Amino acid sequence: MIEERIKAICKILLESFEWAIREHKDSPVVIDFAEKRGFIMSDFERFRYGYCYRSIQKTFEHKSNINKLLPFYQAHKFQSPQEIRDLIHRDLKRMGILKESTRDDSLYCPLAGRFIIPIFNQEGEVVSFAGRKINDDNPKSPKYINGDTTAAYEKSKILYGAHQFNSSKKKLPFIIINEGYFDTSSLARIGYFNNVALSGVACSPEQFKMLFSKSDNLLFNLDGDEAGYNSAIKSVLNSLPLLSENRSIRVLFNEPGEDPDSITTKSFGDKLDMAYAQGLDLTPELEKSIATEVREEYSQILRNNSKCITHVLKYAVEREFPNNPDKQKIRLMQFACKAPYGSKTRGQIVKQAMLMDNAPKKAVEHAASHVGEINRQTQSMSV
Repeated sequence: MIEERIKAICKILLESFEWAIREHKDSPVVIDFAEKRGFIMSDFERFRYGYCYRSIQKTFEHKSNINKLLPFYQAHKFQSPQEIRDLIHRDLKRMGILKESTRDDSLYCPLAGRFIIPIFNQEGEVVSFAGRKINDDNPKSPKYINGDTTAAYEKSKILYGAHQFNSSKKKLPFIIINEGYFDTSSLARIGYFNNVALSGVACSPEQFKMLFSKSDNLLFNLDGDEAGYNSAIKSVLNSLPLLSENRSIRVLFNEPGEDPDSITTKSFGDKLDMAYAQGLDLTPELEKSIATEVREEYSQILRNNSKCITHVLKYAVEREFPNNPDKQKIRLMQFACKAPYGSKTRGQIVKQAMLMDNAPKKAVEHAASHVGEINRQTQSMSV
């Protein structure tokens, strides 16, 4: 019941945020932010972006909205309109939409004045919100503010953008996993609807199970900084027990200062400017044509720059045990044991471990194939 109540509140909030962005469509601050992000109309339609007013509490003073929520609060046997408003405010505080001021007992909305990114579950129901700072008036404020954990929203179980392909009955050729919300919307803009963004630092086992139910091939598309490598290491380690023979993971680390959003948005914008210079208007046909061109360019980046997970694991052991090949090899063999018997992944990790001894290539290949055969025999015996 609590979960359904949170979803009902989120639905009302989403309508309010979408209404507010339409009201602010001529605001110089909003226009500047949207232009810098390269947003087009289909982005708003697909991801239902919004804007948060400072007086979000007033949304729940409207009788029509209160009536929508009444069935979810009947068990509380409230006596007055103020009591139900207090109950709604309590839930809004649970969600992180309202906070108590440290100066007095008043409530404020930490998302106020921010660009709103609705978070949908796999079924397409809105379950939380994130707020992106629009300008740098307050340098100390965080760039993003995310919603709190509730009965309807848990970061380790939600992947932003997964609702785009949830209805697909066939397995997808591959799924791209990004770091940021706008990476996902930018790739969807050019036709990659099979992409999601991580809500946390790393991909959890629960998220991997959902992803592998939709595709056997996953591609992590991460920033090439320390945070990106940390995310990759934790994610790959979480994935190892699930990497059966037909499943694979590759990892792409973007150049410093670049991400999927910046790369594709710039390319899309450059091509759009060229079209405008030729006197063309942005029609659905032109948008589709530009998206196809950018997607073809970006597919080359994905194909040419992605690496096997052994690259990530090698980096992990070298960082953990610098200048100590013996301990690096032992750790890699421990990682290999986490992968299923007989899997290609286990063999690849074992091969990487043996390469650290600088063994001759033929010896390494022979040993790796031998380990693979033993694994297959062991798996057969266990069945």
